Formats: sequence, structure tokens, C-alpha cells
Amino acid sequence: MAVASAAGVGTLPPLLLFGAALLLPVLAALGFLAMGRELAVLGVDRAWLEAHVTLMSADQRIRLGHIRDGLLAAYFGAVGLVLAARELRSLLERHSKALITISYPQRAVQVPRGWTVLEVSRHFRIPHRAMCGGRARCSTCRVRVVEGASRCPPPEPDERQTLERVHASPDVRLACQLRPDTDIAVVPLFSEQSDTSPRRASRKLRRYDGEDITISYDVKRCIHAEECVRGLPQVFDPGRRVWVDATQANAGEIANIVQRCPTGALHFRRTDG
Repeated sequence: MAVASAAGVGTLPPLLLFGAALLLPVLAALGFLAMGRELAVLGVDRAWLEAHVTLMSADQRIRLGHIRDGLLAAYFGAVGLVLAARELRSLLERHSKALITISYPQRAVQVPRGWTVLEVSRHFRIPHRAMCGGRARCSTCRVRVVEGASRCPPPEPDERQTLERVHASPDVRLACQLRPDTDIAVVPLFSEQSDTSPRRASRKLRRYDGEDITISYDVKRCIHAEECVRGLPQVFDPGRRVWVDATQANAGEIANIVQRCPTGALHFRRTDG
């Protein structure tokens, strides 16, 4: 029976488990609140207090006050120790040369080893485009390593696959994956605002009509991730003179592939209602 029960728990939908985990602390807090309100009402009655609650003597109240003060002192002391430890770590990193310098065209910054270049950009609010959120898929966070490329760790399989897909040169890396352990200088290949700014939204789009769907294509947003080419090569073929042929698949298949475009260069409009 225990095995069957465990198997049943393992098959519970994740949404149900998430709901239970979310509601449990909320319901517990509501229970404490209700209990507090009830005690506040009952506490007004002196006779009820004397019958159900052992009142503390003056000495006990003094001792409880000392305990409270001690706990507060310990809490604030722990917070102070954490802050002091952070400052000490920063000081040791500076003296032990644990910090590295990453130079951008705009500025140079110092960070601990182990950060990705994209994390550095976001921490120091340096404009850096990353459409896929740092998952090594879209390649929009690409940087050219102009100094220190030979000293960078080699790409991991996910990064290597993406770089090969876009035919990147050896000095180009994905900022979301590159974790330098020495000083480097980089130049982001795509500005955070480039080509996707709302001010540029009015530029002309190319249209390709099918039987029940119309595809629009913004060439300046395209980074050639080729999600569409791999998904429907009969529709999206860069080798053709007109590379999109919306008549080679049904509208549902095309819409599904267009939605995978990581930059929004492809859009569709259904004409079948």
C-alpha cells in the first residue's frame, strides 16, 4: 500500500502541488491572525485571564525583557557581522587580485571571477541585447573579444552550437555563456535598442501571402537564428530567390513555426477567420 501511495503522489499535477505549497503558509498565517483576534477579545475579561493564563510576576517580566533585549542584540549583531564579512571579502578580493577587469567601449568595470559578461552588463546597466534571456539560443548577446580572446575558457557545447549556426568568427562569443577568468575587452555586436526600438517600428515589412495566412518579415530584426528554416524548410528556404513560400504548408504549421522566431522578425496574420 505504501508503494501505491507513493506512486500516486508522484503522478500529481505540478500545478496542484504548486497550489498546495502556495496556500499552506497563507492558511497558516490566517489561522494565527484569527487566534490573535480571539485572544484580544477574551483578554479584556480579567476573570478569563486569571482562569486560563498564568500572569507573570514582576521578576519574570524583568527576566523576559532581558531575554528579548539579548535576542535583539544577537540579531543586529548577526546582521552587522554579515555586512562586515561582505566588506572583508571585497577587500580581500582586491588585494588578492581576485577581481578582473572587463572593458567595454563605454567604460571598464571590475567584477569577481565567475560572472558572465551578460551579468556584468546588466549589473552595471551597460546596454546589452539578449532576446532569449541568456539561454544560448538567440545569439543576440554576441560580443567580439578584442583583447584576451586566447585567454578565455573554450565554449561549452550549447554556446559552440549556437556560434556555429550563425557562422561566428573565432573572436566572437556569447556574453550569456562567457565567464572570463582574466582581463578582457569586449564590444557587443547588437545594441540593446538596435533594430527593435519602437521608433523603428514603422519601417516597411516584406509580405508573403499564402492560402489562409500572410507572413510579414522584418529583415533588420533578423539575426539568422534559422528556427524557421529548421522547422519548415519547404516554406523558409534562404537558397530560393523568394525565400518564403507560404503555399508549401498549412496555416497552422506556419503559425506555429513563426511563433518560435526569437527576435520577432517574422509575424503572421491568419485570413481563414
